[in-house]
Amino acid sequence: MITTKRGKAGRPLLSFSTQLSASKISKEFPVLSGDQFRKLVKSIGTPSQIAVMGSANTDWQKEIYQTAITSDNNLSYSGSMKNMPYRIGAEYLSQTGVLKTDHLDRKALSISLTPNLFDDHLKIDINLHGSSTDSRNANTGAIGNAVSFDPTQPVHSGKANFGGLLGLILLNGLFSIIGVLCCFVGVYFYLPVALAAQAVAYRRIFPEMTIDFSAPTPPPPPANWA
Repeated sequence: MITTKRGKAGRPLLSFSTQLSASKISKEFPVLSGDQFRKLVKSIGTPSQIAVMGSANTDWQKEIYQTAITSDNNLSYSGSMKNMPYRIGAEYLSQTGVLKTDHLDRKALSISLTPNLFDDHLKIDINLHGSSTDSRNANTGAIGNAVSFDPTQPVHSGKANFGGLLGLILLNGLFSIIGVLCCFVGVYFYLPVALAAQAVAYRRIFPEMTIDFSAPTPPPPPANWA
C-alpha cells in the first residue's frame, strides 16, 4: 500500500536522504582469448579461415558490461502555516544497468496540503504529484554476441560509421570451434559493443492530483428520538 507523506504542525523541517548502491555480474562466461583462438584456427583451420583472423585480443564481455550504480535522492520541506500543514518533496533517481548504455532517470515532485477548517470540523487532503521518467533499454542481444563473437577483431573500426565502433564486419567461411560460433558465409554480424549501443529510449510523464474531504461523524440520535 502506498501512503502519501504529509506535513505536521510545528516548526518547518528540511530533510534530505540519499542511497547509493552498486552491482555487477558475478562471473563471465569462459571463452577463448584472441591469442588462443588464433592458435586454434591456425592449427585446424583452412587458409581462407586463417586469413580473416584479426590481430586484436578483445574480451567482448568486458567491453559490454559495467558496474551498475544506483543513486536515489530525496529532499523535502514540511511545516504548517496557521491551520494548514504542508509538505513539498522532490526525488531524483539515477540508475545504470550492468549492460552498457542501459539506464533509468526519474524525477518526481509532490505537494501535500492538509488544511483543517471550521474549528477542525472539516479536513481537506490535497495531494499533487508529478514524475518524469527517462529510460534507455540496451539491446540484450549483445550478451550472446559477446560470448560467440571473434575475439581477434577490434572494438573500433577507425571509421566514422557506428561512432567509430566496428559495427558491421564481413567474414568468409563457416566454422564452429569448441562451441564458439565465429562467422557465416556472406552474413553481416553486429559486434557486441555496437549492438549494446543500439538501445530503445523512453520518456514517460505521470501527473496526479487527489482531493479528499472528511468531516466528523455526527453523534447518534437520542435513544428516545422518533
